[in-house]
Amino acid sequence: MSDADNDARIPDQFDRGQRYAALTGDYWIAMAWADDGISAWREDVVRPEFELFLSVLRTGKYRTVVAWEESRITRHPVAGAQFGKIMEDAGARLIITDGEKATVYDFRRQRDRDAWHGAVGKSVSDSGLKSELIKRKKEAKREALEFQGGPVGFGWRSTLTRKHKKIVTVWSVDEEQARWLREAAQRVREGEAVLKIADDFYDRGLRVPHRSSGPDDTRESGVLARASLSAMLRNPRIAGLYATGNVREGWTVIGPMSNFPAILTEEEWRETCAALEVVKTRKGTGTAVKATFAGYYVCHKCKRSLLKNSPRKNALWRHRLGKSHYHLECDQSFHINVDAADALMTRLIDAYLVRRDWEKAGEVQDADALKAERTEKERELADLPRAIAEKEISLRLGGQLEAQIETRLRKIDTELARRARLVTVLDGAEALRLWRHGTLTEKRRVLSTIIERIIVIPGKDLPLRDRLDIQWRHPGPA
Repeated sequence: MSDADNDARIPDQFDRGQRYAALTGDYWIAMAWADDGISAWREDVVRPEFELFLSVLRTGKYRTVVAWEESRITRHPVAGAQFGKIMEDAGARLIITDGEKATVYDFRRQRDRDAWHGAVGKSVSDSGLKSELIKRKKEAKREALEFQGGPVGFGWRSTLTRKHKKIVTVWSVDEEQARWLREAAQRVREGEAVLKIADDFYDRGLRVPHRSSGPDDTRESGVLARASLSAMLRNPRIAGLYATGNVREGWTVIGPMSNFPAILTEEEWRETCAALEVVKTRKGTGTAVKATFAGYYVCHKCKRSLLKNSPRKNALWRHRLGKSHYHLECDQSFHINVDAADALMTRLIDAYLVRRDWEKAGEVQDADALKAERTEKERELADLPRAIAEKEISLRLGGQLEAQIETRLRKIDTELARRARLVTVLDGAEALRLWRHGTLTEKRRVLSTIIERIIVIPGKDLPLRDRLDIQWRHPGPA
């Protein structure tokens, strides 16, 4: 059985089979199978319950099958032939019933087997007609500017209701969720950044329903991150408008939808989009770094830097919600105290500098192989114009090789610089002097020489030292 068509629902089909069994008294229902929402018209569609049903039939234990319609078994000729062969081998019969009357196929008889194949052919034809009707209905919905269906997201709810023989979906605004979106739109129009709004919503306890991405994804709720909130506010659907396009390429509004409710008015939505564009085009201020550890504290999950929220006392290094430069949606929100964290790190680095036997500037160690490879790559790059001119390689291939060689050269230079940094360092006494008494620039020079980053994990009840994981460039006693 299937629940994919707008006809009798699966419970109704079960009920009719049971009703006919009670009416005749010839059999009783021992087992039942249903692939809820999985269509039977395509051979490549996996129907787990149907496959289990066939495996039970093959055992020969049961010799009577009851279904509401022939199409509930299959609407594909190959699967129909497979079912017919299993039923013939088992000497079984198929009862098609609406609960009051029935058609019986006895697969021990040739005429009934022929009738079954004819019924499958009719199901295939009916399925094709249904598919054509569905296409026409979708086209009619587009012309009528009706919502096409599917997940509606945060802010709305969908309800199934019966309309004559059909089950239809009715969409309505979820006022509890919609108030968050209206507040966000109002704050954006007043000039507030989406990132700050998303962070505030998280702190106030807002969680959104989570759509599972696979069987291993068991989360029930997630965060309304900056990118998601911005996309919701830009989507014309929030104003009840029918549009084509997407959030990346932009939207083309066709007109108001006839069957989908709005959360914002069209005027509010357009003002919100205009405000978002203003925020989007803001430039960096170029403000100089004012904190010794700025850029070093990073989130343990998305590796984005924590930001200092205030220049005053009791400031925090704070991790905000949103997408990192690795394009990961991060659901972490936490902070550490600036004074406490910086004081602890200052002591740890001081101890590190005191205990380490630092090397003075010198040649990069173990770099001969890299230097030889670099020389070879430079020779290959210089030889490309000649190879192209003499048609040893095509112009297109030459361009590809040039890009590959230049990429490799950049990687070699990066690795040589990394190794040089580990060797070309200050001596211990000088590094310690600069760290204790130097300028901000000199202290950050010491930091860049010995530290890659400081990974911070959440846990306000944990000791601060347990929350900080220092990634040393040149590990040693500390």
